Amino acid sequence: MPPYCLADKAALFLSHLSLFLFMLEPITLEGTFVRLEPLSMQHLDDLCELGLNPALWRMAGTSMTTREDMQRYIEEAFLPQTAGMALPFATIDKASGKAVGSTRFGNISLPHKRMEIGWTWIGKPFQRTRINTEAKLLMLSYGFETLGMNRVELKANAKNDQSRRAMERMGAKYEGVLRRHTILPDGTVRDTVYYSIIRDEWAIVKSALEAALQREYRQAEPELSEEENRITIHRADSRHLELLLPLFDGYRQFYRQPSNLEAEEAFLRERILKQESVIFVALVGNKGAGFTQLYPSFSSVTMQRQWILNDLFVEPEFRKLGVADAIMQTAEEFSYADNAKGLVLSTAVDNLPAQTLYEKRGWKRDTAFYTYEKYFSQL
Repeated sequence: MPPYCLADKAALFLSHLSLFLFMLEPITLEGTFVRLEPLSMQHLDDLCELGLNPALWRMAGTSMTTREDMQRYIEEAFLPQTAGMALPFATIDKASGKAVGSTRFGNISLPHKRMEIGWTWIGKPFQRTRINTEAKLLMLSYGFETLGMNRVELKANAKNDQSRRAMERMGAKYEGVLRRHTILPDGTVRDTVYYSIIRDEWAIVKSALEAALQREYRQAEPELSEEENRITIHRADSRHLELLLPLFDGYRQFYRQPSNLEAEEAFLRERILKQESVIFVALVGNKGAGFTQLYPSFSSVTMQRQWILNDLFVEPEFRKLGVADAIMQTAEEFSYADNAKGLVLSTAVDNLPAQTLYEKRGWKRDTAFYTYEKYFSQL
């Protein structure tokens, strides 16, 4: 036998050995509200109870309408796990002990320190709750802190705005679109959008997820579900002027401007009536707690609309309650729904609390450009 054949066989053996050594064992990840445990047929009944809803799968690459479909879904999840490429989980609501959805690590490459979080679905009653927030926190913590990953990927149907907003809210960065990437069960071909989080970004993303989880926890507690403690955000119109005016006056006084309620009311009324800006006002119960004002602009470079977040103010008594974060989230969702390029803002270099909030929400500081101003004296 030629010597090179022995070398080839040795290389093949080592490659198989390395694949075995780099396989992950099934694990359970447990938090306060959710437990992620290895997916198995014992979860079939629970998953059928919530998962045989066509609306859940409209944007997905699969169809799920019968118990047999769900059984096949679970069986097929085992195939990449056997190959060392995935770890599928059942998402367990600890309060009820029932499986309310599924998620998984996929496309795992331990030698290259990367993997994907995806194949996630949650029953409608549990969507946009602390269940999904804590599940993502558990998975990302395990990926970056236990496995030492450099990169975690997420992907979605490019038309799935709900999933894209969820990825962006957690701080994942948009990377691009793979065109005509997947054929769906109905024969249509979808574009797939990719996001990622890298190791350098994990600390900020983790802080944002922990803050979101704490906010959702407070909102879920009985003593904070009463009307006087509920944070609501409203797009301001003339009916909100009475609530908005003292907030705007407080904002101007914060910047050492004299109070002038008559002129301030006229200014706000004109912005609203002429639709020259978009104002969101935050209420805690029925009390005005804060506001932001967005002005439209355009980027000639990208030839897209962008919004300038010009004002952000929260009354001192309502600070550290999540009001500013809720306002920012509403502004981001509005800008995204408007198909804008994004949002821009300026802040004082010594305003560290505001900078911390922006960075926790995934905003990036622009270090490439200086801001210059020139103001004109009134004639």
